[in-house]
Amino acid sequence: MSELSISDWTILLTVQLLAIAIIDWKWQIIPNYLNSGLGLTGLVHAYDGDWRVVLYSVLAYVLVLIVFWSLTALYFKLRGQHALGLR
Repeated sequence: MSELSISDWTILLTVQLLAIAIIDWKWQIIPNYLNSGLGLTGLVHAYDGDWRVVLYSVLAYVLVLIVFWSLTALYFKLRGQHALGLR
């Protein structure tokens, strides 16, 4: 794998975040594939030759996913409508 410089990562993240911002502004939703791409970029950037870093990052992602899913489920149970763009 070729090494990317800081400016390469900056350009990659800028393009991804710009796409997310434009789509969110226009349709008020952020597609899962853009979030997944952003997360994958973060995992690749975090990898420094030690797979434990990636494992810890994935575990943190799963934990955050569980928290947000639980909040969304609780909101739906209390209010009867979807929240956080989950429809």
